[in-house]
Amino acid sequence: MKGTRHESDATRAALAIANSSLVKTAIYGNDANWGRIMAALGYSGIAFKEEKTDIFFNNIKVVKDGLANHKDKEATEALKEKNIRITVDLHAGSSSSKVLTCDLTEEYIRINAEYRT
Repeated sequence: MKGTRHESDATRAALAIANSSLVKTAIYGNDANWGRIMAALGYSGIAFKEEKTDIFFNNIKVVKDGLANHKDKEATEALKEKNIRITVDLHAGSSSSKVLTCDLTEEYIRINAEYRT
């Protein structure tokens, strides 16, 4: 997450994206569904302008200025890689934040369903 006015906004937005079950399932399914990222930005509560937002899957820009960049095929291929980097640039400032997360695979769900704390 970059291009926010405040680091706290960058962190809040990055966590909303990283913790979104819909984003995680899209990644697992190799679905370059950038609308789920926009939705997570929306419910993160930060102020941003959709029409200034760029979204990348690895180095593939799928959204430019809030609109599809017609790179879905390339982005789908990028999502097949073991490690995926989602970059969102709001073009509103110089603050940024990084968050690590994982997708929601059947194995992840099984592992976490098999034990009690």
